[in-house]
Amino acid sequence: MIIHFGRASNIYFPFGRQGAGNAMIEWAGGTNAIDTSSKFRTLSAEILVKCQPQVILATEFGYDRLGLDKFKDLPGIALTPACKDNRIYRVEEHDLLYFGPRTGENVLKLMELIHKK
Repeated sequence: MIIHFGRASNIYFPFGRQGAGNAMIEWAGGTNAIDTSSKFRTLSAEILVKCQPQVILATEFGYDRLGLDKFKDLPGIALTPACKDNRIYRVEEHDLLYFGPRTGENVLKLMELIHKK
């Protein structure tokens, strides 16, 4: 899962293997491609490509700012299986970062995205 904050500096903030975002991905039957124990850290385009995510969950901030076509043109994104297979999906950041009354519903939505063929 990736949050992108601005094309100018091409900074990616992935969610690591701790926290609500990772838990929701696991509950939805997915595996986080980012192998880090920290919640957030910057990620280069090269590391993104090395991780080879099959699905990219882009939060609304970066996705809406650019749109899907421009998002796919970001450094590293086009070289991922997620991009090649058109499996980049827009998600609401607050639905993934916080547990609450809609957590079950949000996990079901993630299941649909992650396991969509």
